[in-house]
Amino acid sequence: MTTSSVSEVELLVSNFNQSFALFPPFDAILGDLEKLRSKSARAGFTPSMLIFGDTGAGKSALLEHFTKSSQTKAGPKVLRTRVRPSLQETLSWILHDLNPHRRNDRFVKKASEIGLTDMVIRELKQSNIGMVIIDECQEFVEIRSSDDKKDISNRLKMISEEASVSMVFVGMPWSKEIARDSQWESRIRIAREIPYFKVINDDGSNNKEEMKRFAQSLKTLSKLMPFPNRPKLEQPEFSFPLLAYSRGEMRALKDLLVDALEIALLEGADTLTRKHLRDAAELTVDGNNPFDSKANVIEIQTIQQYTRFELDDNTGKRERFDRAFTALQSIPMKQLLSKR
Repeated sequence: MTTSSVSEVELLVSNFNQSFALFPPFDAILGDLEKLRSKSARAGFTPSMLIFGDTGAGKSALLEHFTKSSQTKAGPKVLRTRVRPSLQETLSWILHDLNPHRRNDRFVKKASEIGLTDMVIRELKQSNIGMVIIDECQEFVEIRSSDDKKDISNRLKMISEEASVSMVFVGMPWSKEIARDSQWESRIRIAREIPYFKVINDDGSNNKEEMKRFAQSLKTLSKLMPFPNRPKLEQPEFSFPLLAYSRGEMRALKDLLVDALEIALLEGADTLTRKHLRDAAELTVDGNNPFDSKANVIEIQTIQQYTRFELDDNTGKRERFDRAFTALQSIPMKQLLSKR
């Protein structure tokens, strides 16, 4: 492959960075979303959905892909919005996402909550919206005022019914609490988790299904790379150090591949090598670079506890507790290979 110009490389790298790799559970989730979007065109009850996963799991990439692809399809449209701390702010935010020109609309600023609700319902119908995605929906769970939380929940339910739209809640792991809300427990018919790759079980044994899923994701990603010779990222010489670097987080994995791709293209390489990955990892790695050598043992960390939003005994308030990973585990390659 000849050396590409900087502008050509930037375009190729940008295209890969914005690409979407379809593998479990994203394939099933996209199928669910498409079914809900289609069903919203029917009269009657419109079911809702909950999607949750920790930071870097791939939620934003999923939503970007789904909302963009839905724009070119016939049938009901999709609106992506958010919940704000109060009902008034939430309704105004939804109206702005429906029509950006309403940002400085005096009528919107002076309208009552009932008036704003009527405007939201009317514009949803006029815009042929069949699905409203509430992004970062953990913000709803985190609202400290129980009255505000109840008001927003009731009004979203009313909007869903009156405008015949499916509500899709997408957020962090504690977003699961929405499914226990009295207004939504019977309406949320589908709940899907986007987990990290966890190839080592808590008891130290290998998780064969997760190893298979990780290899499948790498193979899919490699096919999206603009090389004449596809890199065999699913092979152990690539997959194990990629797992060690990313700790099973999709965003970390994709970011590293993007950086390595840029290095390879600027060199004019016809495929991706371990050296490209080593050079890319060197920019951000903390400790030993997993691509340094073909060692017989690899050090791996896996997710132990996802990010939580729980009661803090010290403050008496609900606080966010960061995700936790296991300590580095030195695992012989043969152990991983023998149970693939």
